[in-house]
Amino acid sequence: MHSRDVAASLAALLLVYHQATTWLPLFPWNDIGKYTRKELVLEAAFNGLLMGAGLACLLVRNSGAKFRFYSDSPRFVGKPEAIRATAQ
Repeated sequence: MHSRDVAASLAALLLVYHQATTWLPLFPWNDIGKYTRKELVLEAAFNGLLMGAGLACLLVRNSGAKFRFYSDSPRFVGKPEAIRATAQ
């Protein structure tokens, strides 16, 4: 299992845990009885959206880093003679 898979699994587990503790009344820990239904829905939706965005970023395997626009440019490669030639 790759480290990004572990990170995505832990993020998904955290999202499920957070949503469960938002909706389930576990009195000594979360005391959701004092909140209105609207507040619970708002909290679950907002935090679910934020945590879900992070999880989505972990799940999308972006290979865009391989295709950098500057990969062939001598200015970024670090060849001093090429940098001097382009500076003149």
